[in-house]
Amino acid sequence: MIMVKNAKILTTSFVMVLITACSTTSLYTKMSEEEMIRLAKVDSLYTKISKIIAPNGQEISKEDAINLSPADYYGERFIDPVTDSIVVKIRKARKSDTKLKQKIGFYSYYGKYADTITSKMMIDCAKTDSLLLAIYNKDQESRSDDKELNAAIDAKNQQVLFNIIEQCGFPDSVKNKKESAFYAFIILLHSDGFFKKRYFEEIKKAVRRGDLDKRHLAYFKDKMAVSNEKKQRYGTQMAFDDDGNMILAPVDNIKKVNKRRKKIGLPPVE
Repeated sequence: MIMVKNAKILTTSFVMVLITACSTTSLYTKMSEEEMIRLAKVDSLYTKISKIIAPNGQEISKEDAINLSPADYYGERFIDPVTDSIVVKIRKARKSDTKLKQKIGFYSYYGKYADTITSKMMIDCAKTDSLLLAIYNKDQESRSDDKELNAAIDAKNQQVLFNIIEQCGFPDSVKNKKESAFYAFIILLHSDGFFKKRYFEEIKKAVRRGDLDKRHLAYFKDKMAVSNEKKQRYGTQMAFDDDGNMILAPVDNIKKVNKRRKKIGLPPVE
């Protein structure tokens, strides 16, 4: 009789734990995509985080969460209505998370300047060479530690470039084919993955015309792969390890990588 009684107590306790856990979970409201973008634009998507819950249910610090691989884990965001703060619940990443992560990353970087990139502006197609040179110079001057300054200049430069492509055609509207193609290439390198994919054909066409080198295409492909958390093919991109040391970003196959590099005139990755 004592064993039965103890079993009932244990069962009751277990049920109470479940009820408590479910009640705690139900206190939070899952954030919509629109809400996350709105907060990302004002740089509040991360500053409003009050709690991070690991897959095992334990609360962890922001430092511990940062060390988790973004390719393996994804943080779902919820609003705590009591504190008006964000609670992040980490789970295993799914393929369906990739687009949303990239979208949030885009708005987190560009903030209030994000929507200006696709805004229409008047372009004098007779001056595309000088316009491209001007935005290239601004790009080179702006690579600083000031995130907002970089975002503002990158957004403006991309707005000019994309309007040139859409309104004037490229490279038909330029006289200095190689120089202007290189300037456009650099601006596009610093753009979001969505725009890299959108204008990727322009880079390939420029290589076929001889306006850009095959090494430029290799670099561009690797940049796209790494930004999409995939392995690079040519070994042109670097990353940082846990100790802050610069290392080669993951490659698909080191032997094949060196063969590909040799074909386009690059030395072995070693």
